[in-house]
Amino acid sequence: MAELVEKRSIDRIPDEERTTGFWPLFLLWSGFTIAIGRLWQGGVITGSGFWNAVAAYVIAQMFMVYIGIGAIMGASEGLPGTMIMRSAFGVRGRIIPSVPIVIATIGWFGLQLGMTASALDIIIKTLYGGWGMPMRVQYVLWAFLMGIVSIYGYRVVMWFQKFVSPLLIFLIPWMLYKMFVRYDLLAEFSRPRETTMSIYEAITIITGGGLAMLIAAADSSRYAKSRAIAFTGYMTANWSVGIIMAIVGMMGAVLVGVWDPAGIVDRLGLGLIGLLIVVLAAWSTNCMNPYWGGIALSTLTTGNKLFPRGIPRATSTAIIVGIGTLTAVFGIYSIKGLMTFVSILAGTLGPANGILLADYFFLRGKGTNKLDAPELVKFKGKYWYFYGWNPVAVTVWIIGVCYTMAVKSIYILIPPISSFVIAGILYYILMKTIGKHYLEISLGEKHD
Repeated sequence: MAELVEKRSIDRIPDEERTTGFWPLFLLWSGFTIAIGRLWQGGVITGSGFWNAVAAYVIAQMFMVYIGIGAIMGASEGLPGTMIMRSAFGVRGRIIPSVPIVIATIGWFGLQLGMTASALDIIIKTLYGGWGMPMRVQYVLWAFLMGIVSIYGYRVVMWFQKFVSPLLIFLIPWMLYKMFVRYDLLAEFSRPRETTMSIYEAITIITGGGLAMLIAAADSSRYAKSRAIAFTGYMTANWSVGIIMAIVGMMGAVLVGVWDPAGIVDRLGLGLIGLLIVVLAAWSTNCMNPYWGGIALSTLTTGNKLFPRGIPRATSTAIIVGIGTLTAVFGIYSIKGLMTFVSILAGTLGPANGILLADYFFLRGKGTNKLDAPELVKFKGKYWYFYGWNPVAVTVWIIGVCYTMAVKSIYILIPPISSFVIAGILYYILMKTIGKHYLEISLGEKHD
């Protein structure tokens, strides 16, 4: 079993090991998108009205095509996203994107752990006459089951998704069937309801919650056969089963009158099949968050005397699982918890993502393995910039964070996306002008 544990974290995947095709990636992303979290997001944004929620979700996904571009980067470089980001932020500047990624994966793990335990608690009590298990015991149990897949790493994650995803794809129509037979759908969706949020706020919630996925897509595509396969694998899964899952959550929230997936599954009377859907959907999604967070923590900790190559990936993944479990215990699973979490992601990862894409696609040309991987960890190498930090990237990131905080409640601006765009454009302009010296050194065109 020890041979199954993935050892790679900061290393570039050799070309001969980049063998993952379209269908494994499609099933990987299908398993991730068929999520209790999608049901929850869908249910929450129905506060804007059902049809507005559907429109908001589709618009948000159009904005978030850049996640598929993250998959292209991962397949092109064979490197994790937090290593690729060093080309823009510098060897020491890795702190800026890596810390928010670690926070994001911890938060999502805790959120989905809370959703899972809540849903299962309600279903089990309904099925077995009020018998239940203490919530904290459930948190620990499910954290272990989800985390063990993450700790083993890529091969076990891919095997698990190949088994679970097809089953989930067949189970989701059962939820739709129960809705059709129990409710007059057109009448329910057309009935006027009080709205609690605007369509712009709904778009902000979805786009903010997905900001960490740019790096995650790169991490998951390191072993892909090609950039085209990496991109289509993600996009096809997200625009089919992913959107369907979110709309199922919206439908359930409108029909039963609650946004909580636990209440939706219970009131639809899904019984044992509902229990199976909740378990598999949560497991297939939440085994990914610690995997991505573990890679980010490994890359973040490279270069110190104790771990010159970073904390081993399996160990760092276990750390993410442990801290994520504590966030569930302390109550991250709530509307307030979601909005606070999304605000943190929008403020930190929005600008970082814009800088990364501008740097990689518009300043560094085209091709595969365009980054010099050994230099990404080298003291005073080409990505060292100024004492290990790219001052242009850091300055633009700070401006982006300040902008996001200033407009965080002006939802018509969609802060996660507008901060992304503004930071990307500003970074490109400044690197072409006052930062040209740093750019030429990082491209190998000039020596410091």
